[in-house]
Amino acid sequence: MPEEPRVTLLTDKESTAAAADDFGRVAPTQPPYAVVRPTGAPDVAEALRLAAARSLPVAVRGRGRSVHGRALVADGIVIDMSALSTVHEVGEDRVTVDAGVPWSAVVDATLEHGLTPPVLTDFPSVSVGGTLSFAGLGSASHRHGAQTDQVLELEVVTGDGRTHICSRDREPELFHAVLGGLGQVGVVTKVTLRLIPAPPRVRLYQATLDSADDLVTEQGRLLRTGAFGHLEGWVPPGPGGWLYAVDAAVEYDPAHGLPDDEALLALLNRPRGTVRITDMTYREFLHRLGTEDTFSCVTTDAPHAHPWFAVFLPPGAVTEYIERLTAEVPPSDMGAMGTIEVYPLSTERLTTPLFRVPEGEPVVFMVAFFPCGPNNDPDWAQRTAAANRTRSERALALGGTGDPVGAVARTAEDWAAHFGPQWPRLTAAMRRYDPDGVLRRLPAS
Repeated sequence: MPEEPRVTLLTDKESTAAAADDFGRVAPTQPPYAVVRPTGAPDVAEALRLAAARSLPVAVRGRGRSVHGRALVADGIVIDMSALSTVHEVGEDRVTVDAGVPWSAVVDATLEHGLTPPVLTDFPSVSVGGTLSFAGLGSASHRHGAQTDQVLELEVVTGDGRTHICSRDREPELFHAVLGGLGQVGVVTKVTLRLIPAPPRVRLYQATLDSADDLVTEQGRLLRTGAFGHLEGWVPPGPGGWLYAVDAAVEYDPAHGLPDDEALLALLNRPRGTVRITDMTYREFLHRLGTEDTFSCVTTDAPHAHPWFAVFLPPGAVTEYIERLTAEVPPSDMGAMGTIEVYPLSTERLTTPLFRVPEGEPVVFMVAFFPCGPNNDPDWAQRTAAANRTRSERALALGGTGDPVGAVARTAEDWAAHFGPQWPRLTAAMRRYDPDGVLRRLPAS
């Protein structure tokens, strides 16, 4: 008789229904056959071997924040990583955590030692493993790169059920196929991340601007000054149309004196009376946009759909792209909490091979579209996602690249074009490490 699996397959209606939908609410509801909640790499390995033996597809679910169905699998097995939630060890310059840990818990642990991950997303409730499957970007990315660039070591269970420890020097092929690889070759179960000293305080300067061109020009100039550790731009809807704003922040230690407001205001090129200055602790800064409890649009149980996507553009194309986007999207379609986010990235800081941005540019810009649509229009998310396809193609025509986890439908040819010269390496890794294709959502050849 076949040996009984040691992992528990949860097939009850409550468990499968909880894994049948995601944050995006764009993809159709897809109840899985079963849910597995592993407590370590051996459980993940057993679940993957079981899936291969039964020819069942697998999806990995962190905090359920995918926006286009990447954590869903109809009639397959969902590996729910929520029980892998331990911060194991904080060292002098690194921390080891389970992949299911939210970044907020990582920060809580490292700040007790005066340390922090160099890059954090605006809403740190997302899981470590989830963001590393793409890249993970934040307001400090122009200085430190992506979250994937901070990874020192990974524990990965590949699709064939084998557990590996990999890094840039140990099994580098697997390491570079996992970071930014959209979960196509294995399941990350544990991560060791680089840490840097955490600043005691942050001084935030917020200024309004006149146009999309002003926003792009000023952010590029501010990046070149090197004066600000955090840069973000915003294009939110306003009462009379679209607004334009930039956030620039400096980290500091009061023991060494306060930042020079006059010098920094001069760099911002705005009259003092038009710039809002806020001084706060580093922890307060990390949560400056609020929490899931503050903004109902970003809670995982909110009724809102989230057909979000992002593109990465060369500097000369950003203004045109934003102007076209804001011309075709009425501010009222964004909802009360929707926005467009724009900020620059120094490409020399981006070292993850599978994170694709325009080549040959020292600086590129991310433009992220974050609408928060109506609750009473069931077709709005699908219409918006369909329009996102056109918006993505427009970015490509301007020399840009797309966000592979956004709410944009892609063909096999699109995936090959997106990963470009990295595509043969990724597909070779998919065939090698997941020979039965249990994790595969992209074509392997």
